[in-house]
Amino acid sequence: MPLEAGADINARGSSSFESYDYEGDTALILCCCYDDKVKVVELLLSRGALLDVLCKSDGRNALLVAARHDNFGIVELLIRAGADTTLRNLNGRNFIDLLKLPWNGECIRDSDLECLNNFVYV
Repeated sequence: MPLEAGADINARGSSSFESYDYEGDTALILCCCYDDKVKVVELLLSRGALLDVLCKSDGRNALLVAARHDNFGIVELLIRAGADTTLRNLNGRNFIDLLKLPWNGECIRDSDLECLNNFVYV
């Protein structure tokens, strides 16, 4: 169901949405896996997507997923939108911990991390 027709932007694990995601991810969380979905993330946020919904299986949220997939632009967008930067997944990792891990063959540079820390804590 399209958003214009009244679809629940924060739906998870119900009816037709369940066939795509059985772990309880929202559309926002799913979009944060892909660095080319910045415009979709912006649209979802503008339509009221909840930032800090946690996935049932591992405690991830949109910010943690974006960090896990090295989607720095989406990380920044979510933080600017008010995402809780103190949340941790069930393994105890926050978004900065996930950015530091070499998931995709490289990890975030110290200069980028310092910039992000200044942005988050100012």
